[in-house]
Amino acid sequence: MTDTELYRQLLGLAAPWQVSHIELNITQQQVRVHVTYDFYQAPLLCPECGQAGPYYDLREERTWRHLDSCQFQTFLGAHLPRIQCPTHGVKTIAAPWCEPHSRFTLAFECFAIAVLSATGVQAKAARLLRLSPTQVQVLPKAQTVHDRFPIAQYLADAVDKTRRDENRADENRALAKAGASPLVKSKWLRSPEKLTDKQRALFTALQSHALETSKVWSFKEAFRDFFCAGSVEAGSVEAGSVEAGSVEEGEAFFGNWSEQALALGNKHLTKVAQRLQDHLPGLLAYLCHRTSNAVAEGLNGQIQLIKARARGFRQFAQFRIAILFFLGKLDMNPHKTR
Repeated sequence: MTDTELYRQLLGLAAPWQVSHIELNITQQQVRVHVTYDFYQAPLLCPECGQAGPYYDLREERTWRHLDSCQFQTFLGAHLPRIQCPTHGVKTIAAPWCEPHSRFTLAFECFAIAVLSATGVQAKAARLLRLSPTQVQVLPKAQTVHDRFPIAQYLADAVDKTRRDENRADENRALAKAGASPLVKSKWLRSPEKLTDKQRALFTALQSHALETSKVWSFKEAFRDFFCAGSVEAGSVEAGSVEAGSVEEGEAFFGNWSEQALALGNKHLTKVAQRLQDHLPGLLAYLCHRTSNAVAEGLNGQIQLIKARARGFRQFAQFRIAILFFLGKLDMNPHKTR
């Protein structure tokens, strides 16, 4: 097996990516692996839309830090091709071994984060990884997860605002005076599972009215299915795991839901749909991690309670000591000494 074939397999590269040659520097204890793109084996694809397009040029060589080869630091080097996309213009194609704009391979980032988690100190991790403290600081990349509970509030507000708009209509105002309006607030903002059998029957009758409130309410309830994409109930997936199928189904569900919501033409629902579109990466991240900020909010509530009981603190150091005393779960009992 040649050295280029060895590193191709170690890096997990597949056509059209190839290892062209290896440079070994004994003095600096470094290995440099040069990777090229074979234009004859596959077309160039736009990183934005995945559309094939003509070759534009090669970028200057970029370097990525990879896992060490024995005691030798290993670097990956490549001139990434650029594509002339008909839709997005000139774009650099995606490299399969790293994230966009990163200077580390995915394998090295995973290892470095594990080292940082184990040491708990950036300076120690930097020495072990032979990186600068600044380089270590950019390694942990937290993924933003959009909490599901504010979304439910956004949609509930859209229902209530639509109800108010319809309630101002003359025909509905007359019904309201007679006590028979189907647009009473409490009738639309309760969760269906909290209704009694009698209330559920009355609510079903309400939905027979040709009301826009009823349509917006249906969209609010339908969006619940987004959080069950992939037939995985919330909480059944360990934090940090990635369910690719759930994300794909969630993205497809949202696209269909958003298209129909915008087609309804309700200004309040349209505003929510556009807002959710802006936060779609965070929504899809929820399907990967199945987590929320409930724990953080609970902890913050306890901290605020400590502050309220003390009627405030003059110095932050005292506030910090109080937080650690009550919430730090520290063993502060005196121990006998010999």
